[in-house]
Amino acid sequence: MKYYTHWFDKARARKGSLPEVERLIEYIENYNIDGVVFHQAFSCRTWHAGIILQAEILKKVYRDIPVLIMEGDIVDISSYNEVDTHNRIDAFIEALEAAKAKRN
Repeated sequence: MKYYTHWFDKARARKGSLPEVERLIEYIENYNIDGVVFHQAFSCRTWHAGIILQAEILKKVYRDIPVLIMEGDIVDISSYNEVDTHNRIDAFIEALEAAKAKRN
């Protein structure tokens, strides 16, 4: 049970945080992660609810870390736009490089 509940304890200790955000912070610190990529599936809206909120809280309570939210659908590919996807990924990579340069 501690595997799941310790994120709730950490969220209580960090003002304004959430257990889901504490899970992300733990991964960021344990694996030296430079940025976070979320996938928000249109066909699973209830499962992916709160991704934007998690990203905002992560930046507020932890640090300004680059975040990419990839929107798409695991069933219907009609919403996929290859050019837009590449542009968003390129912008995310630029944000990662800028964040690394700022830290060094």
